[in-house]
Amino acid sequence: MASKGLVLSLVLLAAITIWVTFFLVSFSFSIRTATHRSLRSDIPHVSKCNLCESCERNPGQAHRGLRNLLGFEGDGHQDRPAGPAGRLDQLTDEHLNMMFSEMTAKGDSDALELDLHELEWDSLAAGIHAASGGLHPQQRTLLEYEENEHEDIEDKQGDLADRNHARAFGGTPLEAMHKRIVPTKADVAAKMLLPNCTRCYGCATSINTLKPVVAFGKNFSAERGASPEWVFTATLPEGRRQDIGVSNGNVMIKVWCMPIDKVHKIMTWACKSDRMAMRANQFLLAQQRVVEECGLLDATTKVWIDPVDAIVPEYGVHIWWNGLWMEKADGISMNQLAILTKTTMDLLQVKLNKTRVVEVALMDLLTSQCDRHSQNVFINEHGNIKVIDNLQAMHFTGTQCGVDSLFLPGTSKNEIVRFGNGQVHKEPKANVSAFRGRLDPMVLLDYRCYVDGGEIGNNYPPRLNKCLTKLANMSAEEVTQEYKFPMLRNGQALVSRARDMLDRGFEWTLKFGLPTNLAPRRYLWHQPCCSLNVSKNGVPRCGHEWNATAVFPIGDPYSGGEWHRKYLDPGQFVGGTRFEG
Repeated sequence: MASKGLVLSLVLLAAITIWVTFFLVSFSFSIRTATHRSLRSDIPHVSKCNLCESCERNPGQAHRGLRNLLGFEGDGHQDRPAGPAGRLDQLTDEHLNMMFSEMTAKGDSDALELDLHELEWDSLAAGIHAASGGLHPQQRTLLEYEENEHEDIEDKQGDLADRNHARAFGGTPLEAMHKRIVPTKADVAAKMLLPNCTRCYGCATSINTLKPVVAFGKNFSAERGASPEWVFTATLPEGRRQDIGVSNGNVMIKVWCMPIDKVHKIMTWACKSDRMAMRANQFLLAQQRVVEECGLLDATTKVWIDPVDAIVPEYGVHIWWNGLWMEKADGISMNQLAILTKTTMDLLQVKLNKTRVVEVALMDLLTSQCDRHSQNVFINEHGNIKVIDNLQAMHFTGTQCGVDSLFLPGTSKNEIVRFGNGQVHKEPKANVSAFRGRLDPMVLLDYRCYVDGGEIGNNYPPRLNKCLTKLANMSAEEVTQEYKFPMLRNGQALVSRARDMLDRGFEWTLKFGLPTNLAPRRYLWHQPCCSLNVSKNGVPRCGHEWNATAVFPIGDPYSGGEWHRKYLDPGQFVGGTRFEG
């Protein structure tokens, strides 16, 4: 009887415990929900802010601080005249005119003129200047947003391609794609009139500026490149990695039309490359389709277009438009590694992925790559190579270059590895008649060192051979349309290259195939150096008998035209008429 009573007591106690636990959990959830709602009402969504110091998915994690940077008072955000902004994508010309009328009436601009086709105005936002790192809040900002036609890449073929093949990114019309890659004028105008926020919520991505990297036991500063576009790092969520088809979550994001000058670090909207940005992204995706179909995608990093929707650290700028997302190449660039001579020699002679070297050479010739220098070649501690930055290819940025890659003999960048930049470009202080004493270990990236007999000929991998056959039997118009290239001349370059590689072989195509380099940039094919040793003085030398003479073609290697410098041209032959050194 006593035991039965004990059991009942325990059951009753357990029931009470469960009920109390349920009550506490429910109460806690209600409190959290109410707090969440309260915070959500106090903290603005990022789309309602111009600048924001910290943006989180969970508004409770946002923290104050931007108001101190901008000199604002109060918590959350500080209002300033925003007019009927509402959603940025719902703005009309009438809304914009109304906003500018209100600003003029309130004296927010000394001289305010609105032309929705040629936007240019002063003093749109007082706080944006302070965020640039020291500019006086009253100092004016000039907003320049121009549609630059980029005459260097504009031609009848490009316009024809725009009209006939104006769909990319899964069938998105060209006009809609343009709005995704760069912010529209209306969006920029409205965004700068929104409040500056201490904290906000709703960002989809957390980005960081480029930081120094550690590789091979050394610290290396980040290479920011010469282009005005900003590049950020981010981590790709696991689910998105599977969607994209990449294994590494470390990514880079290139963003066009940033309101921050990358060099001077000042805040100024200056978007003069919107048409270029649109075409560049379209070209890179089209080129990637070809490279993947030809079985060469492992040689480079994968790219795709996705929304960024993030805040730039230290500046508070909201990137609401799309960016070019890229796999982050492992290791460091060959340009950085060059300072570690012994490490480079060991890496390139012992661990180098020789198959990858040949794949890069195949890809660079097929795509008429014209910018394969040492900063665009990455290598990791296992000797695996990845190349990046493939934009200057297939006559995208001009028609004066056929191919230029440090992997390919007879090209400028390959010659620079062998003799040095000063000698190849015939600088006045360079001794072009003397052999370069110190040999760059990157001479080992010559593809001829890793193929039988030093020639590829027509011995292509099966997948590439199938791809070349397909391309060779297509017209330039068909290639442009199928792969969605922005300009017809991209398709023309690709078809010509595929036909030559298939019919004439790799080496003939590299020497004579179209597109080709201008005569002053067509160099001798020196014997490859395929191994290195070190002299008693620690200077890298070729490890076998090697004869390479610094003899260069006639003409200006920079312009590709005639020689017009004040001193005599040291060139000795007409480029393209002689190849053996």
